[in-house]
Amino acid sequence: MRGKYDWEVEAEWAYLSHRFENGVKVRGGKLRVPLFMYSDYLDVGYAQPFARPPQEVYGAIPFSSYTGAGVSYDVEYDDSTLTMQAFGGESNVKNSAVELSNLMGANLSWTDEIWTLRAVYAQAQLDGPIVNEVDVALAPGVNTQANYTVLELDDDKGSFVGVGASYDNGEVIAITEWTRSEIDNAYPDIDSGYLTLGYRIKEFTPYATVAYTKTQDNDERLPLSQAAAIQMVAFNAERMAYSIGLRWDAIDNVAIKFDVTYADDFGDTSGGFLGNNFDSSTGKFTYDDTLIYTVKFDAVF
Repeated sequence: MRGKYDWEVEAEWAYLSHRFENGVKVRGGKLRVPLFMYSDYLDVGYAQPFARPPQEVYGAIPFSSYTGAGVSYDVEYDDSTLTMQAFGGESNVKNSAVELSNLMGANLSWTDEIWTLRAVYAQAQLDGPIVNEVDVALAPGVNTQANYTVLELDDDKGSFVGVGASYDNGEVIAITEWTRSEIDNAYPDIDSGYLTLGYRIKEFTPYATVAYTKTQDNDERLPLSQAAAIQMVAFNAERMAYSIGLRWDAIDNVAIKFDVTYADDFGDTSGGFLGNNFDSSTGKFTYDDTLIYTVKFDAVF
């Protein structure tokens, strides 16, 4: 359960699995969508070196699980393992009417327990309205919020491609991922990526992260109408984010994390922040940078 969803209890994992004698493993039910290096551990902060996976990458996809099936096979080498995985099913975007059908994809991951390399491709059909909350003036000084349908998706094709790599020799940590998501119609194509470097000093791990996100097809979605202009304000986004943090493994199975993240370089966009409203009278957004402080307690049982 998550605070942003009013603590509703919902299953992220609920599946059956079977491994055949030839090593092929099949799973069916509700599963994580294996798009990112930390997809399996999104809710297990203790398994992550940072306070949170960089939202420039991990926040670009508004769903984390799907209902369907997956098949995987491990190829064992002398000192490393290659994992091949295919998956397919359907999903719903949380707190949204958007539905994903015909979801299918595959990924490859190779690791020797120090280096890890992975690549993933997925595609799906998206259907339903994308709705934003807007402020509506009822009277001078009196505002309310209303839902506005920014875009209606009609079985539009979406695709996702990502590559990642990590290095961890017990002291030095280096993690990087790059992703691109593309959706037909007026919804934006998004590039994003990050690089994290860290170093373990006994129970302390200081780290630094640089991340970015940017919509790539802005010129193809020029405001040729009022609706298109609203879509540009709602969808166009770019920003850089710089993080400095510290993980402290205070006791067994408990980590305390401190993080400061500064985001700027929004360009002529909201930076991808829903609360950064556009003021038509000034032609500017409410703010053009932000600073986020985090203190986090992660535990496993």
